Amino acid sequence: SKLDLAVDTYALDRVTGLPSHTETYTLPTGSVPNDAAVAPRGDFLYAAFGHDFNMLGIWATERDSGALQLLSSKQVQANPTDLALDPSGRFAYVINELASTITAFRYQAEGGVLETLQTVPTLPADFDGDTHGGLVETSQLLALCPEWVDPDHKSLPIRTVEKWVQENGR
Repeated sequence: SKLDLAVDTYALDRVTGLPSHTETYTLPTGSVPNDAAVAPRGDFLYAAFGHDFNMLGIWATERDSGALQLLSSKQVQANPTDLALDPSGRFAYVINELASTITAFRYQAEGGVLETLQTVPTLPADFDGDTHGGLVETSQLLALCPEWVDPDHKSLPIRTVEKWVQENGR
């Protein structure tokens, strides 16, 4: 069955710093945000929606009340899983897992617009094997635990926290 999800917003009391619930925003049925990021000035929220949606949602945020206002959405490639805004506030990046690509955007502070700059593949065109295209952690896995990886890099094992705990007794 499809999931019904919501985003709750909170306002922070300027004196006590305590949060108070302001609103609940229901997301479209079946939409599951894979990742979210807030613009450097805190005035926009971006969320990556994969599966059937393959888009970024862009909301204006109201600092005092925490209210969100949907401004627009932007189509991206298959299953955007990771979203990052560069700390300088100039660029944003999205990993499109099923397309094995990364899309770079120019972030425009006025209006929160993301202008597509380019989309690049994360794998060679002739790659044949299990892509794991959206997993940033894959590079860490290759560096830290090369013995887990097929010598031809065509497959990666399924590793879970539970399996690691069993193997390491912790």
